[in-house]
Amino acid sequence: MEEQKKLDEAHGDHWQMVMDPQDFLAEHLQSVVNTAKLWRRGRASVSVDEEGTPQDDTEVVLMQHDQGCGVSVVIPLARPPKGDAWSLMSFYPVPHGIPMYVTVTEVYPWSNGLEAYVTCELSDERVLTFFAADYGVRTDLYLPGHRILIEYAALGTALQKPEKDSIVYEGESANDMRSKFGQEPEFGSDGSPAPMVISLKHLTAYIGAYDSDPSLYQFQSPVLSEGGRVFKPAGSFYGEDLVSCQLYLEYDSDYPGKGPFLPLYAKREGLPDLSPGDPLMGLIWLVCTASDSSAL
Repeated sequence: MEEQKKLDEAHGDHWQMVMDPQDFLAEHLQSVVNTAKLWRRGRASVSVDEEGTPQDDTEVVLMQHDQGCGVSVVIPLARPPKGDAWSLMSFYPVPHGIPMYVTVTEVYPWSNGLEAYVTCELSDERVLTFFAADYGVRTDLYLPGHRILIEYAALGTALQKPEKDSIVYEGESANDMRSKFGQEPEFGSDGSPAPMVISLKHLTAYIGAYDSDPSLYQFQSPVLSEGGRVFKPAGSFYGEDLVSCQLYLEYDSDYPGKGPFLPLYAKREGLPDLSPGDPLMGLIWLVCTASDSSAL
C-alpha cells in the first residue's frame, strides 16, 4: 500500500495572500480575538493537550472577525470536557463565498481535529479540494457520499496575464492538426498551408499545485466583468488593500457571462491591467464552509 503523503497543516502561505502572518500575529491577533463574534459552535474529538491526544466531546467555538472587506478571520477555540480554560487552536483568513451543491468524496482531517481538506465532486463531475474552514463543528456534514451545500471562494497570489493567448501552427504542422480534428487541409493564396490558431482566451484550468496542500491550485481562467470593471475594491485588510473579481469554473462560449463562477480575493498590489474576458493565471487557495442546510 502506498504511504500517504504528509499534508501541510499550517496557514503561513495562505496568510501571505492577504498580509504578512507575522504582522498579524504581533499586531492584530489580540484585538481580533477581543472583537470577534461567535460564528458557530459544536463538539468534536480535538487534540487540546500537549501530548496531542484527541479528547471526545470537546467543546469547540469558531469566532469570526469580519470588517466588511470580503475576507473574515476565523479563530477556533476548544475546551476539553473537564476543563475550564479555552485554548486558541488556530487562526486563518476566510474569503466570503457563494453557494454550490457538491458531493463529498474524501476528507483529510488535520491532527488537531478542527481543520481539514475536503475533496468534493461538482455537478459537472469536476473534482476540487477545499480547505474546510468550519470542519471542527460540521464533522457530521463533511462525510464521504454526503451531498451538501457549501459556500466557496478563493484567495489568490502571483496573478498575471499569460504570455500567450493562442497556439499557432504553421507549415505542414497546421494541416496535420486539422487532420487530427477531422478537418480538410487549408492553403493560402501562395499554395502553402494556412496557419491554424487555437485560442487560449477561454481556457479554464485548475491544476493541483502541491501534494502537501491539495487546496492550492495553479489556475487559468477568463475574468468576468462587473460594472465594466474586472477588479472591484473589497476594502482594507489590516493595511492591505484587497480587490475581488470573478473567475469561471467552466466557460461556455455559447453562454458567456454564465456560471459557475469562483469569487477571488487578492492584494491590489501587483495586479495586471485586465479587460473583461482577458485570461488570468496564478496561484489560488480554495476555501469552503458548509451551509446551515442539512446534508441531502
